[in-house]
Amino acid sequence: TEELFSDQVRLYYKVLKDASIAEGVDVESSALIRLEVGDIVEALCGGPSLHKSSGCSRMRAKALKDGTEGYVTTCGNGGTKFLQEVTEFRVVSDTALAKTFDIEEDKEKQRTLKVGEVVEVKRWPVKDEKTGLTRLKCRCKGHLEYGFATSVGNRGAVFLQMI
Repeated sequence: TEELFSDQVRLYYKVLKDASIAEGVDVESSALIRLEVGDIVEALCGGPSLHKSSGCSRMRAKALKDGTEGYVTTCGNGGTKFLQEVTEFRVVSDTALAKTFDIEEDKEKQRTLKVGEVVEVKRWPVKDEKTGLTRLKCRCKGHLEYGFATSVGNRGAVFLQMI
């Protein structure tokens, strides 16, 4: 399906050094928003490519904190890394792997993810306003199982941590 295909090609990056999302591909373009260390962006239209005039690697991206789309530097012309691809989370507290995002609707869990297991993120964590849980779509590393897991509980308990 189209949804399954898009889950396979989504790329997420964590901000390592303060940066900005700009209007245009040129490094001199006007900044739309500031990105701070720890923010997450989703790559749009593939990953980074070398911007010849500046010597920087840049890509089109969307900030997950507010949905702003534009261009961001991934690596400066001196080799400074501004972004790092994030693909995996580690289970730090047992949590259910469910077939759907809506945990109240999905009474039948696939299985329990155990502490130490690693999952590949397929859709970035989103807070469910109804339950207060923050959930992500993932694939169990070393398995073919796909599903939704809680990364942060409604009282702040952490179940999955970025690695």
